[in-house]
Amino acid sequence: MGGAEDAYAPWLELQHSTSGKVVWTNSNGGHWIILRGNDMHNLLADVERLSSRTLPGRRELSEAAKLIPLQMDPPEHAFYRDNITKEMGPEYISEFKEPIREITTSLIEGFRKRGSCNFIDKVY
Repeated sequence: MGGAEDAYAPWLELQHSTSGKVVWTNSNGGHWIILRGNDMHNLLADVERLSSRTLPGRRELSEAAKLIPLQMDPPEHAFYRDNITKEMGPEYISEFKEPIREITTSLIEGFRKRGSCNFIDKVY
């Protein structure tokens, strides 16, 4: 079964095809793929071994882009991150609760009238 039939099938096949936690691909200019969520979390939190200056994917895009604060490592990114967090924190976001609820309810009512919706019931 390929990705056209099941978007998760190629990913699961890759995970089950190796006992390793990390694999190399030559696709998109070559890059490493971390296969397990915990390993990804631990690596992303390790600023000593992984810099944010390089974006995932194509190396030349990463070199051309200078995305602030995404491509900044601590402590350089702290000023930007602190200011963004203030605007995206729970206190700020809570004011959008009702509009989000209204939009969500409207979408669900549309699904109900149509009698169907796309739903993924598999958890991996």
